[in-house]
Amino acid sequence: MQEHLGIIGAYIVLAAHIPLYVAILRKTAKPNLATWSMWSVMLVITLTSQIAAGKTDPWGMLAAAGGTIVATILLLIYGEKKWTKFDTMCLLLATAGMLVWKISGPAAAQVASLVSLMVAGIPTIRNAWDNPRNESNLTWGTFSLGFALTVVAVSNWGNVTNWIQPVTSTAFNLTVFALTLRRRG
Repeated sequence: MQEHLGIIGAYIVLAAHIPLYVAILRKTAKPNLATWSMWSVMLVITLTSQIAAGKTDPWGMLAAAGGTIVATILLLIYGEKKWTKFDTMCLLLATAGMLVWKISGPAAAQVASLVSLMVAGIPTIRNAWDNPRNESNLTWGTFSLGFALTVVAVSNWGNVTNWIQPVTSTAFNLTVFALTLRRRG
């Protein structure tokens, strides 16, 4: 049953990208290109490190990686292509974290890549804080639900590799979702 919840959560995470794609195409949301492009690379690395560390149910990360790559492509074609000094600083911090992936074992690499993903998400948190309408609350709320189901699906809490990604992803997505609810006139 728990594994089924994880798979359902992954499908919800994948489906959560659809309103984001629509918002990008309609230009009703302006997601941060820096975050999404950094996430595309880092999610693939995180997924790879999860599998190498022995995670047998990386469905949420697989859904996130695939959906994020498509979002990045859409942003490159239809989105705003601005990149700020702040975005560059976050890229450098995230890259530093990813260097751990190169020099450490798979479990440490997973933790480092998740920290890097959170750092890469700072421009999106800033974007949602500065102008909540730039982000799709439907997307972030659905991401939160999907990742929460992957938390419920964790069967072995004794191994950090099994729970760290679903927990951090749920916390991050809930944060952005909460910020999008602060809609300004």
